[in-house]
Order: sequence, then structure tokens, then C-alpha cells
Amino acid sequence: MSGSSLSIVFSLAVGPITLIGGGKLIKKVGTRVLIIVGSIWFGLGMIISGFSNSKIMLMGDLAYPVD
Repeated sequence: MSGSSLSIVFSLAVGPITLIGGGKLIKKVGTRVLIIVGSIWFGLGMIISGFSNSKIMLMGDLAYPVD
């Protein structure tokens, strides 16, 4: 699977879940808190994905890296 098709799969699978959950969280905690927490999570995810050395690790299997 190429990188572009892997990206589209994750966008289609995770996007709606985060949108629905984010809408409910905005009502509970507020916009500013949600933006700060989301930015921190996004940054940590980018840093962690920078250490991946295979497609399996990039998909989230960081506990069992495949060499």
C-alpha cells in the first residue's frame, strides 16, 4: 500500500469519529481547551511518527516494532 492510499484510508476512517467526538467535547470543555489539547496530541503524534521505521509502526504498532 502506498503512502498516499494509506493516508486516505486513515482520513476516511478516523475523520468522522473525531468530528463527532470533538463536537460533543466543545460543549463540555470549551473551544480554547480543546484546541490546546488537540494541538499537543497532534504534535506528540507527529514526533512519534518521526521515529517509525516501517509501515506497521507508522500505523500505530509502536509496542512491537518490525525490523
